[in-house]
Amino acid sequence: MSKGNGLFTSMFLSLSNGARTSANSFAKLLRLQRKAKNFELHISLSRPVFVRGHQREEIKRCVRQIAQSNSPASFSSFSVFTNDEKTRSFLAVDIGGGFKELKILSGGLTPTLQTLRQKAYYSDPRFHASFAWALLDLPSAAGSQKLSKKDGDFVVLSEAAGTVCDEDIDIVTSVSLSTNFPRIPRFPDSLATTLNDRYKATLYSKSGIFDVRQVNVKIGKEIFSWTLRG
Repeated sequence: MSKGNGLFTSMFLSLSNGARTSANSFAKLLRLQRKAKNFELHISLSRPVFVRGHQREEIKRCVRQIAQSNSPASFSSFSVFTNDEKTRSFLAVDIGGGFKELKILSGGLTPTLQTLRQKAYYSDPRFHASFAWALLDLPSAAGSQKLSKKDGDFVVLSEAAGTVCDEDIDIVTSVSLSTNFPRIPRFPDSLATTLNDRYKATLYSKSGIFDVRQVNVKIGKEIFSWTLRG
């Protein structure tokens, strides 16, 4: 996603603050994705995948090959998502314009992921950018799994300015979340509807249009980026 769009950044900081207000009693549990000075949004193009050290270059080569022309995109509506582990819920904005181009990029990863025996992205993807999250109540057995770093690396691919997807942070770090950290059962059912009603005009304005200019891949702790040509 393009950087340096002050109006775009200000809009989403306002939306984040609006989400906190709309959530009422849940406001203290919401967390902004990034502090204002580093506020950047990203759009995931894959699930986190597990690769061996000798497979790193194959992943990087694949991403380099799919990094073709850049294109404009825009958002369409607000939604609430939950990660696969059911540990976090996210407030996000869905991609409207540019969906086809993002799906082509994401689909370009599938042959390589299949070769590595990893799951491809969802067959019916909903590309989105998360801007706030809250921890969910966990079953007693959740959060207990640990992975050895020596076994391999997790890989996350995204359209971004260079940061790992917070939606996948539990998987990437494999860290058990503290049971003392505030949690909620779920976001209020009316939250997404309230945000759509309140901010629809802003979302559809020119400030909601952005350029997709870069694709990133994070392998372990390293981030590699390629500028989309054109």
